[in-house]
Amino acid sequence: MAGKTGSGRKIRPRWAGGAVVALGMAGWTLTAAQAGAKLEFFGYAAVNCRHDDPYDTGAKTDYSDEVAGFTNANHVCLTDDPSAWPALLKAAAAQYDPVVQVEPLFDFSPAGSGPDGIAAKLYWDAFVAAVAASGVPPGRFYFLLADEPALHNIPPDQIDRAASIIHQTFDTKRVMLVEAFSFDGVPPVSANIDLWAFDAYGLRDPGAEPLYTAFLNGARTQMHKGQRLWLVMDGSYSPNHISAGIKPEEMAEVARATFRFAKAQPDVVGIIGYLWAGGVDPDEKGVRDLPPVVRAAHEAIGREILAGLGR
Repeated sequence: MAGKTGSGRKIRPRWAGGAVVALGMAGWTLTAAQAGAKLEFFGYAAVNCRHDDPYDTGAKTDYSDEVAGFTNANHVCLTDDPSAWPALLKAAAAQYDPVVQVEPLFDFSPAGSGPDGIAAKLYWDAFVAAVAASGVPPGRFYFLLADEPALHNIPPDQIDRAASIIHQTFDTKRVMLVEAFSFDGVPPVSANIDLWAFDAYGLRDPGAEPLYTAFLNGARTQMHKGQRLWLVMDGSYSPNHISAGIKPEEMAEVARATFRFAKAQPDVVGIIGYLWAGGVDPDEKGVRDLPPVVRAAHEAIGREILAGLGR
């Protein structure tokens, strides 16, 4: 789906690439933000996911050392070898709280056998064993359950069931999910999700875009007691941003605007930036590939959040 508003702004409802859609139609009822809650986490997608940034000259797939000094929660992807999971989890947790992508464990898809299938049960048991073997307290982990499940046609009952399995296994309030912006409105929010977000890219100031705020408020109307919001910060730079008239160095102000918006919200408790290392989409740069002023802005945001937590 594609389009644009009269201002030329575009919004890309993807965490990891895909179609471009635009904001520019009537939205949902807005509600005024109250005094913001303390932000609890800040980090990035694809920090330790076996991804080599094509915009640098070296071979590197784990960027934990680059972000550990100003983040406290970063995206970690499991390898294909369960025997390697304990060491992976332990190494990541030594630097920050791992945001572990558990989506591949649950065999999600309309045709899949889902979280209660044999394959999913075997993978989940292996993951539980890996957490125990890592020696990292389960409370340190964030469980990234699904990336844009509605867009990818993952049945809502499978999402709900997988979230329930996580809660039955671990005493946690850290089951995360991110949806994609959609003109069709906010997908159902499972009561078993603890931390809910959506992604949208190519906006100079999310808080100044009525449909962005309206989509967030649309989720709020569905949320249950104890559920909280987090934000996906646009830290990428691609031809979509060029089309929106945003220069590479101006991504620093995009970050600061997102941070201001997050601090003004009563129920937003964290920020994950998409993304640190570029090339998840071939034509997409990450924060580390942008001008120094952008990286400096991100580091300042992270340090302010950590300072607020006494770290």
